[in-house]
Amino acid sequence: MGSELGPFQAVLRFSLEVAALVAWAMTGWHVASSTPGRLAGATVAVVAGATVWAVFRVPGDASASGGAPVPVPGPVRLALELVVLLGAA
Repeated sequence: MGSELGPFQAVLRFSLEVAALVAWAMTGWHVASSTPGRLAGATVAVVAGATVWAVFRVPGDASASGGAPVPVPGPVRLALELVVLLGAA
């Protein structure tokens, strides 16, 4: 039950999520001027984006096996997805 994604949609969704995390890493890299700072910035940006993406979920979300570490309403989750995906753009 629920909205199962087909194989093409699942691969597309995964690719977009990875591309967003790569873009966040690039942003973190360009914020600092030294190499250690760039590595730290890229790491913090990726970890923050992935954490927000994974923790704040809608209860019963089929893509998360129904689990929600921090349950949020649908509009809040949509806003977080827009921040992660469009912010990366």
